[in-house]
Amino acid sequence: MKSNFSFLKENKEYELFADACIDAENVASSAPALSVSGSRKALELAIKWLYAADEFLQLPSGRYTLQDLLHDPAFQDEVDAEIRSHMQYIVRMGNYGIYIGNKYTKGNAVLSLSILFHFVEWMSILLKPPFDRPMPFVRLYSPEDQKRIISIVNDINENATKLVG
Repeated sequence: MKSNFSFLKENKEYELFADACIDAENVASSAPALSVSGSRKALELAIKWLYAADEFLQLPSGRYTLQDLLHDPAFQDEVDAEIRSHMQYIVRMGNYGIYIGNKYTKGNAVLSLSILFHFVEWMSILLKPPFDRPMPFVRLYSPEDQKRIISIVNDINENATKLVG
């Protein structure tokens, strides 16, 4: 079955977050908690990509959180207020799942995916090539963060395989 996020794979520029979106969607029915946390991770990757691709957005120096990026005045000027408010649902639900261990329903997963879809669709419509090339993975994250992210993605894939498989 074709993913709702398949259109992202058609543009190499979106490779940083395309697979994360598709992976979150693939486990929505079988593992809603993984899907919700995967949607949060995909959103974070998409937002970091947007910062790298949009000349008006500047990544803060030093350590920063997803909330720092979402509340940056330049980001608030660039992204529609309704889309931003919906993104908070993904962040809250993803954080609760990671830190508190909430149980989620398929409905929670579908809502998170729907919000994620609307955001990445909005990005893909507004930021059509040609545009400045996004920063590669190595420039977005420190070496320690890269290892941590890769480990998290591998853990999600391993857990999803165990649940589905």
